[in-house]
Amino acid sequence: MNDTLFDMCRSRSLLGRDVKHGSWVKVGYNQYSIDYRKELLRYVLTIDANEQIEAEKLGIAPRFQLIGYSELAAIQYAWAKEGTETAPADAITIWHDVHTYNRHYTIPETKDTAFEPHELNYAELNFIAGAERHEYRYINLDTLSELFDAESLGLEADRTERKVFPCHKTLLDGSMKLTTPFKQAKRNTIDAYLAEQYINDAYFDLEANGVLDPENNVCPTFIIKDMLYNEVIAIRKGGLNRLHQDIKRAQVYSAITSANRVGCSMTVESVVLAHSVKEDEFLSLTSQSNQSKNDVQMALSF
Repeated sequence: MNDTLFDMCRSRSLLGRDVKHGSWVKVGYNQYSIDYRKELLRYVLTIDANEQIEAEKLGIAPRFQLIGYSELAAIQYAWAKEGTETAPADAITIWHDVHTYNRHYTIPETKDTAFEPHELNYAELNFIAGAERHEYRYINLDTLSELFDAESLGLEADRTERKVFPCHKTLLDGSMKLTTPFKQAKRNTIDAYLAEQYINDAYFDLEANGVLDPENNVCPTFIIKDMLYNEVIAIRKGGLNRLHQDIKRAQVYSAITSANRVGCSMTVESVVLAHSVKEDEFLSLTSQSNQSKNDVQMALSF
């Protein structure tokens, strides 16, 4: 990881996960990409598998386990909430790839990549005006949702989910929406026993029903709702709306990932860049939006 820290093309995501001013995200090299994290997960799980094999040879219990069921459930939840998986349950699939099907992965030899300022090659995109090139640009999630035909419902159940889950009404975005049943707690928690049951049993039910097949186009955020329904995860009290907004962003990113899978990634990146704006324009647009909100609030207070 130290060697590839600044290998931006290999390890970084094009779109940021932090939403700014309600609906804007950064365009540029951001957090670690999901593909890079998949690679790391394979290596760590292989280390665990090798330790189990060695312990069996020695007739002892494994001396360590880096990722157990609870940790894997947390990773799966985080990945699905980010929205760039190719199919539901990618993290659990990798777990079974290593532990169930005994596919092990060797950490490759790497060379230290020195830090250098990186800029996306905007010069090739003649529809972005201006001679100056900026490290970051910004794009509105509503624009991305329209461009990639995303069904960004958040926690609200879509047509398929309404058939799968016994949905109930919950207040989201100021109105009552049908959602998957969920459990709340003082903080986000994972039930270790239910996580183990889910990973070893429920996962294969999803696989048998075609939910995990990328060709069936099930949104990866489905797995969050399924884990909530099976009480593997309990939501922090007061955290429901934040999760709802995170899942809406994730669903937009999932639509972009689907477009990448069936088309050309360079074309998708070009579309995203073409509809992004420079930082000064982003600051101007969000400033105007904030001023409009303030004007409305002042009028209402009168």
